[in-house]
Amino acid sequence: MGPTGWPLQSDTNGNQVSIFATIPSDFLCPLTRQIFNRPVTIETGQTFERHAIVQWFDKGIRMCPITGQELESLSIPDINRVLKRLTDNWKSEHCKTLISESTCPEENLTATFVENVLSAECEMSEKLEKARHLMAIGGIDFLLHRFHGEGKDEKA
Repeated sequence: MGPTGWPLQSDTNGNQVSIFATIPSDFLCPLTRQIFNRPVTIETGQTFERHAIVQWFDKGIRMCPITGQELESLSIPDINRVLKRLTDNWKSEHCKTLISESTCPEENLTATFVENVLSAECEMSEKLEKARHLMAIGGIDFLLHRFHGEGKDEKA
């Protein structure tokens, strides 16, 4: 575990980096800094998490948060299915990578690990951000896989 309380994994150079450092920047909403779940692309070509751009428009702001360009329409476009598929596939593959790299018990992303990450001495807002990041990269899927796998071993 790194100094920030986040688990580490090796990058392509063998350096230890946070599991969140590997999230492609194109998969992150510029407003929420979270990985896309329901990405929408507005008329300027910029992509945002749907709920974030809805909140932006609800404030009555008629310009793109990134380019500053005035928008002709505040209608919310359909989900960008290509980007959604890419981010969903990345999360799934990242979860598989976490599973395959968890070779010794102390490195496993388990309930104890999650508890340690979320109970670290930090502000509640930081804990919430850590929880959101954990969910965004497939941490819930990882935990379900781990618990499901452990349950099978115990029954055998």
